[in-house]
Amino acid sequence: SSDYFDSVQAACEMGLISGGTDAMFMPDDPITYTDAVVILVRALGGRQKAEYFGGYPSGYLRCAADFKLSLKISGEELERKDAAWLIVRGLTAEYYDLDSVSDEISLKKANKSLLQLYRDIKKSTGTVTATPYTRLTAPIDGRENAIEVDDIWHHTAMTEASGYIG
Repeated sequence: SSDYFDSVQAACEMGLISGGTDAMFMPDDPITYTDAVVILVRALGGRQKAEYFGGYPSGYLRCAADFKLSLKISGEELERKDAAWLIVRGLTAEYYDLDSVSDEISLKKANKSLLQLYRDIKKSTGTVTATPYTRLTAPIDGRENAIEVDDIWHHTAMTEASGYIG
């Protein structure tokens, strides 16, 4: 039994992974770029479309390009830097819902990322204009566990936000 048994079982039940040709999982073995892409495409709602376009691996690689998850590597063992990029990109990419199935699979954007869908975490870009103790313009609001980005307050667990002001 592996330390990863519960995680592997959960991912399998969610349809994110399936065992190899012998239905065995090898969680301690390195993962390839292609296999990582399959997991992310499935997590982002693209399984049916990937299967429509030929399944493993070509259909998933095509969907990865559509989801902007493509790297210039294929089939090779995934390096940490590439895994980190894929994870961040996958968590912030648009999630898709199956829209229709006819001659072609149609997906529609859910206007949410995986972070929003499962954890209600939203990505925001802009200038940090205030923290609980500092503000670019007076008066200081003093809101705990929040930052202001372009004059919009956001709840955050970040406590060191003052270094990002301006």
